[in-house]
Amino acid sequence: MAGSLGHLAATVTLNIDPFKQSSAALTSTIKNTKAALKAQDAAAKAYGHSLNGLKAKYSTMQQQMRNYQARLKEQKATYARLSKQTASTS
Repeated sequence: MAGSLGHLAATVTLNIDPFKQSSAALTSTIKNTKAALKAQDAAAKAYGHSLNGLKAKYSTMQQQMRNYQARLKEQKATYARLSKQTASTS
């Protein structure tokens, strides 16, 4: 039973070019995604700064409106007083 089965030779080659192409495409996609995320982050930060600016302007306008309403109330009181004086002198 101790016989020779013959000589067995095999050659195996591995072509990794498709993997290299896929890897390059994946790397490119990752870089593009990173750039898009950075752009979105910058836009979100700018939007936040914009909202803070609008909040400050709104607060200023609220205070101005309160001042205007107070002056309007004073003017109405002055008008009513002067109207009475004018009516009594007539």
